[in-house]
Formats: sequence, C-alpha cells, structure tokens
Amino acid sequence: MGNAIITTAVGFTITSSLIVQGTFSASAGTATFSGTCALHGTANLFAVTISSGATLQLYANALLGIASTFTRTGTLNVTSTVPNTVEFKSSGAQSVVTGTYHHLTVSNGNTKSASNNITVNGDLTINASTTFYAGALAYTHNYLGSFINGGAFTSVNTINIFSGSSNATISGATTFTNLTINKSSSANVVTLGSNINVGTLTMTTGNINTGSNTLTITTTRSGNGLIWGTITRTHTFTGSTNYFFEGPVTSVTFLSPSVTSVTMTVTKGAIADFPYGSSVNRTYDISVSGTYSGATVQLHYEDDELNGNTESSMELWRYNGTSWVVSGKNSNNTTTNFVTKSLAPDATNRWTIGDVTPNVVRWDGSSSTAWATAANWTTVQGTPSTPPSSTDIVLIGTAAFTNQPSITTARSVRSIQFGSAQAATLSLSSSGTLTTGGNITGTWSANRTHTISVGSRTLTVGGDLALSNGTSSRIINLTASTGTINVSGNLTESGGANITFSSSGALSIGKDFNYVSGTFTPSTSTVTYDGSAAQAVGVVSYNNLVINKASGIAAGDVSTINNNLTITVGRLEFGSSYLTIGGDVSIAASSTLLGSSNVTEVQGSWSNSGTFVPGIAGVYFSGSTGCTISASTFYFITIDKSSGAATLTGNISINNGLDVSSGTLDLSTFTANSTSLGGGFSVSSGATLKVGGAANFPSSYINYSFVSGSTVEYNGTVAQAVEGVTYGHLIFSNGTTNAKTLGSAATVAGNLTINSGATFTATSGIINLSGNWINSGTFTASSPGNSGAIILSGTSKTITGTTTFNKAYIHGSYTVSSGNMTFIDELRIIPGGSYDASTSTTTLSGDFTNKGTFTSNGAVIFSGTAAQTISLTNAMSLGGSNGVVFSGTVSPTLRAASSYEFNNLDINNTVFSADPWTVAGNLSIGSGGALIQDASTIHTFMGERVTNDGTIDSKGTIIFSPARAPQDVQLAGVEFTSTGTVIFDAAYPITTIGVPSFNDVIISNTETVTPGDDWTIGRNFIINDVSDFAAGANTYSVAGNIYIVVAPSMRKHLLLICLPLREVFMEVMA
Repeated sequence: MGNAIITTAVGFTITSSLIVQGTFSASAGTATFSGTCALHGTANLFAVTISSGATLQLYANALLGIASTFTRTGTLNVTSTVPNTVEFKSSGAQSVVTGTYHHLTVSNGNTKSASNNITVNGDLTINASTTFYAGALAYTHNYLGSFINGGAFTSVNTINIFSGSSNATISGATTFTNLTINKSSSANVVTLGSNINVGTLTMTTGNINTGSNTLTITTTRSGNGLIWGTITRTHTFTGSTNYFFEGPVTSVTFLSPSVTSVTMTVTKGAIADFPYGSSVNRTYDISVSGTYSGATVQLHYEDDELNGNTESSMELWRYNGTSWVVSGKNSNNTTTNFVTKSLAPDATNRWTIGDVTPNVVRWDGSSSTAWATAANWTTVQGTPSTPPSSTDIVLIGTAAFTNQPSITTARSVRSIQFGSAQAATLSLSSSGTLTTGGNITGTWSANRTHTISVGSRTLTVGGDLALSNGTSSRIINLTASTGTINVSGNLTESGGANITFSSSGALSIGKDFNYVSGTFTPSTSTVTYDGSAAQAVGVVSYNNLVINKASGIAAGDVSTINNNLTITVGRLEFGSSYLTIGGDVSIAASSTLLGSSNVTEVQGSWSNSGTFVPGIAGVYFSGSTGCTISASTFYFITIDKSSGAATLTGNISINNGLDVSSGTLDLSTFTANSTSLGGGFSVSSGATLKVGGAANFPSSYINYSFVSGSTVEYNGTVAQAVEGVTYGHLIFSNGTTNAKTLGSAATVAGNLTINSGATFTATSGIINLSGNWINSGTFTASSPGNSGAIILSGTSKTITGTTTFNKAYIHGSYTVSSGNMTFIDELRIIPGGSYDASTSTTTLSGDFTNKGTFTSNGAVIFSGTAAQTISLTNAMSLGGSNGVVFSGTVSPTLRAASSYEFNNLDINNTVFSADPWTVAGNLSIGSGGALIQDASTIHTFMGERVTNDGTIDSKGTIIFSPARAPQDVQLAGVEFTSTGTVIFDAAYPITTIGVPSFNDVIISNTETVTPGDDWTIGRNFIINDVSDFAAGANTYSVAGNIYIVVAPSMRKHLLLICLPLREVFMEVMA
C-alpha cells in the first residue's frame, strides 16, 4: 500500500497476505481471513473473522485493531514472529476473545470483557477511559510481560498470574482479587509502578519489589516468593495468628488485638545509624493501626546480608525512637534464616538483626603505618584482636590518628567503618590484600574525604561497599591500577565519591551498583556482575562489562561501554538510553541479552551463542575496523563503518529493516532476511553489500533502496542467483565458470562491473544500466530470441571489455573504450541516443536500428547468420581505416530514411539495396558476395579501390567518384551488371579491369578513365567534354547512342563497333 491512506466501509476477504505500509482502516464490514494468511503493518479493522481451518499470522510489529466483533474459529498465530499487538478498540462494550496474544491493548473507552482465559506473552495495556473486565467467573489470565493500567481493571473471581522468564512491571493503580507470582526463576522480580491492592496473594516463584509504592493485601498471602518494599495488610486480625509479610517466615502475631491494619516496609542494605554498622543489611519498619497486648515478631534475613554477624548468636534489635536497643530472641533458625522475639510489648518502629556485643577496634597509627602492628590499634568494644582479625569491626578516622594505615600482607576483618574525625587513606601495597566479611561504610558528622587505594592488590568486600551517606564531601574515594576489587553485596557511589581505575584493574559486584553521583573512571578495567539474584547495573561508563550470573537478571540504563560487553552466563537487560559499545559484544551459550528501546551502537564484533531478544530498537554497527556478526535476530540493523567490513558468520533475521549507511556489509554465504514481508533494505552512496552465497540476497523486504552511489558485489565462488532489483553499482567477482545468473529484470543506476575470473549470465529479463559497463571477465547474454536485453541509459558513459550482448537498446550516450562488441538479436539506438564504437569491432547478428547517433572508427560487421533488418533513420558515422562488412549467407534487409554512408565496405553476403549509398572508403565484394541495387537509387563509391570478386547487379545509378586519390575499379568477378547508369565522375584518375555489362555509361572525370578490358554498353555511352577517356586497344560495344567529345589522345586508338549501328556524334578537340 506504500504510504497511502486507505479506508473502507465494506467487508472483504484475505486469502494470503495483508501488507500495510501506510494507513488502512475499516469503519464497517467484516475482514475475513481465509486460508494461510499474514498481516504486516497496522490494520485498524471493524469486525474480524478467522475462518475455520484458516491461520492468521501477525508478523513482527504488526498491529491488528478490532473495532467490533472478533470471531475466531481458525488460528491466530502471535508467537512465530514477535513482537505484535492485538487492540480491541470499539467505542462501545466489546468482548476480548479467549486465547493467546503477544501484546494485548484495550482502548477507546467503555468496557472490554474477557470471554474466558487469556494469555498475554508480552504486555497488557489498558488505555485511558477504558475498563478491562477480567470476568465474573473463575477465569485464569497469564501475563508474561508487564501490566500497564492507564484506565480501569475490574476482577471478581479471576486468577491473575504473572509468569514467564522476564522481569515485569505493574503500573497504574490496580485491584486484583487473586494475584499469583509464578515466574520461571526465584530471581525474577515484578516491580510495582503504582500502588496495588490484592485480595489473595500467592507468591509461588519470584519476588515483588514495591519501590516507593505500597502493596495492600486485604485477605492473605502465601508462597515462598519475597516482597521488598512496603506491604500493608488491611483486614480483621485474630489473636495468636501468624500474619506474613515479606516472605513465608516474616510474620507478626498479636495477643488480644484490636488491629485494623499493619504496614511493614522491608529495606535491604546497610543501616547508617546502627552502632558501628554491625547489623545485618536489612531493616523492617512496622506500623500498626489499633491496639494489642503483645506481639511476636519474626524477621527473615538472607545469608548474603549477614555483614559478618554470627547466625547462631544474633538477636533482634529495635529502634526506640532515639537509639537502637537489643530486643532479644526466643528462637532462631539458621536454615530458613529467621530470628523470633515473643511477647514484645511494642511491635512498631524499625527492627533489624545483629550480634549483641561485636568486637570493635580503632586505628590510631601511633606507631607506624603498618596495619599488622598491634601498637597501631585501640580496643573500643569487646575483645578484639590487635591487629584486627576476621571477627573484628575496624574503625578508621572516627578519632584522630597519627599515621595513615597501609596493608602489606593478607589481612581479614569483619567490617570497616570510616568516620569524620580525620581524613584517612587506606593503602594496599607490596603483598597486601584486604578481605571483609561484611560492609565497608562510613558514618559522618562533618565533611571528610577518605580514600581506599587498592593499587595492584586485591580488596574483597563480603557485604556492601557504600562510598558515601549521600551527602556531598562525605565520601570514600576508591582507586586501583591493575588491582582487583570484589564486592559481594551492593556498591553505592554517591555524594560525589569517585571510583578511579588508572589501568586494567577489575571490579566484581554481587548485588546492585547504586550510582547516584561522582565520577567513575574505567580506564582499561573490567567490571563484572556476578550475583545470583536480580542486579541493578550502575549507570556509568564502563571499559569492559561482563555479566556472569548463574541466575537473576542484570538490568540498567547504561549508555557507554568503551570496549567489550561479555555475557558469560546470565541475562542482561538494557534500559532506554542510547548505548555505545566501543568493542565487541559476546553472548555465550545459555546467556541472554535483551535489547533496549533505544539504539545500541556496536563498534566491534557481535558474537551470539546464546539468546538475543531484540526489543524495539536497532543495533548500529559503526567503527573504523572490520567486524563479524553471528547468527541473531535483530529489530533493525544499521551498518555505518568509516572503513572495513561487517561480515556475517551466521544467518541473521531482521524484524524491521536493514540499512548499510557506509562501509561494507559482507553476507559471505549467510542470510540477512526480514522475518516477515515488510520493512526496508537500503544501501547508501559509498556503501557496499557483498553477497557470497548461492542464493542469499536479503529477502522478504517490501522496499529495496540502493542509491546510485551504492555498491552490491556478488563475490561467491559458487554459482549465484542475482536478484532482480534496482542497484547502484553492481559488481561480479570470483566464481570462474560458476556463473552469477540474473533471472529477472534489474536496474543498475551506477556501473556494472564483471571482474576478471567472474562470469555473469543474463538468462532473461532486462538490465537497465545508467552507468558504465566494465567487463574484465565473461558475460553470457540470453539466447537469441529470448527476452533478455540491456538498456544503456546513462549519459557520457563507457563500455569496456569485449562483450556479446543479446539485445541492446541505447537510450543514453555510450562510448566503447576497449574491446569488441557483438549484438546477437538487436542493437537499437533510440532518438537522442548515441553509440560510439571508437576503433573497436562491432558485430551485428540481428537487427540494427539507428534513430540516434552511431559512430565507429572500427569495423562494423553484419554477420548474416540470421535474418536481420538494418534500419537507419539516421546515417551511420563511419571513419578510420576499417569499415562495414556484410558477412554470412542470410541476406539483410536494409531500410534508410535518407541514405547509407559507409567508410570501407566489404560485402561477403548477398545485400539488397533499396536506398542511396555512399562508400567513402574502399568497396570490396567478396567471392560469393553480391550487391543487388534497386532502381531509382544512387550508389557512390569514393575510395581508392572497388574490388568485385563476386556480383554487382545494379538497376540504379553507380557513381565512381574517388575523393582523395586515384581509384582502381575491379569489375571482374562473377558478374558486374548494370541495367541503370554508371558514371565516372571525379578529379582523380580511374582505372578499371574486367569486362562489365553496362546499360548507360557517362564519363565526366576531369582526370583520365582507363579501362583495362573491353566494355559492353547496352544503351548510351557519353563522354563529356571535360573528361579524358583512355580507351586503349579495347573493344567497346555500344547498343545505343554515343556522345563523345574526344581528346587528342583518342584519335588513333578509338575503335567503336556499334551494334546495331546508330548515329554517332563526334567532336574533335583542337
């Protein structure tokens, strides 16, 4: 449909494909899909029917809009080519037919009601002013993507399940009667974008992160999945009943409750105001509406949140409004990871878990810089070791000290907390390494900047590494050269803190990289995300980025990776920013990369042994060096390389389009086909597409755009099929006798080049060439009588290399720069066209039509092997020492609007002439050749020689008129017969040999005409008074009148025998 706007109000039937590139809408009638059908593009229809036995496949990015009823007794295929969308968009109430959709949208107001169970493999979108009624019966709806509620959602008895392997979002205030989280992995996360209410919540597999929103449960929750964020339970609370919040072991149990609502906020991470930062990395904040006489609080933790605490000895801590105090414990479980406190008088406020009296030691540096020297340490609490050991908390800068600490051997501590009394620089050098079982954090009451200098050594953080509390100038800067930094927990860069690599160091992160502010300088380092749960990827510029996750998804809105992106194990999801990758992308087996909603620019190679989900944006291959691209499915691809080629190493599939903007895309033997009949394929000026397979030209695109300056090169070593499209420059290379074969019409806006060692065969179809023809290899034209032809339509272009064409039509202006040309069926020069053969030989085996300009300084051969018509609206312009040759045994048909003009002319065939001829050069009639001249025509021979070894049979006028030198005329041969007139008329002597049969002869030469043999003249013989006729001793038989003005030299030699005797007029000159 192009870019047209088409509307209809009548029904129609589709039996194959509906392809929409513009706008297509129906305001009435039924669109019936019958047979195996496909939809490409956007079709906003009225009623839709998929007939029994029929299939309708929605191709990538297709949208099927339904404004009335949807009747499906056949099959709707939404899974083979994704993404695609079905939109129910009636302005009135509408039934959403049971079944599976990719994206499902309800819009245009009123209520859209599910008719039964629905599965949405992509996103469900409820547009503004529209209600999606999930149904009053116990339908089950599965959502594998996100739930986007911009209108209203009504659910009574339905079960709504979030499943699938992708993380998802629920946005828009929504109430679910029954909600189940049953994702593929326990590491999957469903994130709330708005407050939601749930009657019965089942957390089978996967987690919920409420973010800044609230999840309200009005009945109950169950299952092993976890909830992070704010959970409110609003219902009747019964005494001695466990009410679960975050997970299956996090509960509050009331005695004698008169409670209407309980809210628990679960926050993961270090607690800034906890003494020495020694608690687990988790906080529970509980608020209660109502009264109770006591409560049992049971709180959960995870092993990677321990922060160096000893599980068996941990107790609950509660913040009383001014400070943290130990609440104690009644029980705990180190397998399911919980601690319980019974009969707490107050369940509200913040809670956490930790050791009661941890060992704490402070750096004083009074003796030296050596970490390992006991005299540099002061005990603060408990019974720590000096120097500190793996069970001791270390304080640095919380009090004044003398020397900065330096670690030169392997050291382990429980955790480190920096203070604000004095700025500290902790250095690792020599053989120094530092390992913490828990966090490295800071607590500030004033601005202070600390530094951890890893250098070429190793820092391992078993918990979180927080480089600031978020306040500017209260920071810990982290530096390294070739060293390694391992963070098992969260890495937080805020407050303007800097992370600086000066060389090829390494940073590994086990949880989230929470980047807020500061400068991350990657140099040539590598950052690896290797946690087992979902991870937030910090929005910083990376050098090398590696994803090495056994489970969970790493996600982040990254914009710059200076070098390589490697996904060794796991799954990475990009955000919405334009992402530039300066090196290679490598996706290993069992790994997944989810494309973003914006362009990903890759300056290196693309290696995919796993899964790439393309998203709704393209991959842009740039850079100045060659790269490879392995088998993948892309949404869109742009090749924009300043030099070098992007070479395929596997078949790629493209959902929406392929653009070679600059540089080279080398398909090798692989394919780059559209996943559906749609999208466009373009090659820009200066860019090149190389095709190396037998039949692997990109297919299934609707639009092909190759501008005149673009290049497509078929360079395979095997026989290749050449696609019939419009090219810019077209080049054929390699293959020797394995030909590149064109089977249909093609247009070449630029040059067509056949390189040495390549064979191009045009079996049928027309080639329309606007550029130069360059043949250094082999061209096999279509067989005689076939439709194959070439149209030469360029201006001031050239033809290079010996070539045999079948049919050639000259619409433009072409000059042969080298090689000889043969035309089998036809050479036609249209008005305004010009063909300059230069000094090459032109062989014409078929028809020749010249309505333009034909110029040749070489031989022009009419081969005479088949019937041919020579039609000259305009005369040929012939020069040089070569000329026209009529060969063969089949006589040509000659037609001219004015006359034929030849330079040298060789006739080795029988030529019938019905038009005037001028032969400026020599005329040669070969043995077996014949010139048959019609009456009322004049043939003028102006060359130095007329050689007749065959037959001249003239009924018209022949004029021997040498223009540049004396002329020798050989009249002998099989026959020279004239029943018309022969005139000798020139300023140069003419000598004849042979016995001719003349009719009328006129001698008008100003120089001597000298016959070498007897003449027989059937009618009149006229010698003008300005002429000199040297009769010699020959005999001249004249059957008509003789008019002679005799020169003195003829007085003694002229013998005239007149049979029968007629009147003779003779005048003797004085």
